[in-house]
Amino acid sequence: MRDLGSLGGTLCCSDAMVANSRGQVASDSTLAGDLNSHPFLWDRGRLTDLGTFGGNNGFVHNINDKGEVVGYADFPGDELHDAFLWKNGRMIDLGNLGRTSAAHAITNTSQIVGGSFIDATGNIRPFLWENGGPMVDLNDLIPPDSPLTLLVAWDINESGTITGVGVPAGCAPTDRGLCGHVFVLLPQGDCDQDNEARMAATQARVMAEHAAAAQSPAATKQSSTPQLSPVERVHNMMRQRLGLPGAHPTLRD
Repeated sequence: MRDLGSLGGTLCCSDAMVANSRGQVASDSTLAGDLNSHPFLWDRGRLTDLGTFGGNNGFVHNINDKGEVVGYADFPGDELHDAFLWKNGRMIDLGNLGRTSAAHAITNTSQIVGGSFIDATGNIRPFLWENGGPMVDLNDLIPPDSPLTLLVAWDINESGTITGVGVPAGCAPTDRGLCGHVFVLLPQGDCDQDNEARMAATQARVMAEHAAAAQSPAATKQSSTPQLSPVERVHNMMRQRLGLPGAHPTLRD
């Protein structure tokens, strides 16, 4: 048994402790004082603080066999966060589909899936990020008459099969805990013209919304999601994993 240590705090591993076939371990740890939490990578006895996007907190969700780590990290002010890919000593912002995002899984070819809130009302969409981006809404890659609206992607395997949660017609995205359905997406060839057009429309929407938000920074910070301290996030995520009451359903995305 080996104690991996911490980044100065007393709390570790709020959401995930993950390891790859090379023995590298990724998770997160509070800093001194236990007020803030950063993601870390442990490799051959060395603990590396992966940092954030300028905010106080970041959290890990997965690692691949190349030592690439994914999760999410805060921007200055800690009101907003984006999915990150940490590779070669650098944290890469994967963007979002409107407001915030979190990366949940990564393959050895650096395909990344997760979830992104598109507004401040709890409206969420799943994403795929690959080949340098941009982030793609998985709903744009399936037939428009599909029976489910896809909400969040939890995992992807080395053949590109993606699993997650969606909702049928009549079920609001915010009610996915009540009427959500598990989905499996199997890759089938290249995108057609309809897929390309829908992806282009999504990117145009995201760019327009980001441009509008940049002109009105105060509006960007309005959120219906309560802000939790790192310690509260730790306890909330543990409740989520154990299925205990009182867990907030939207903090991971």
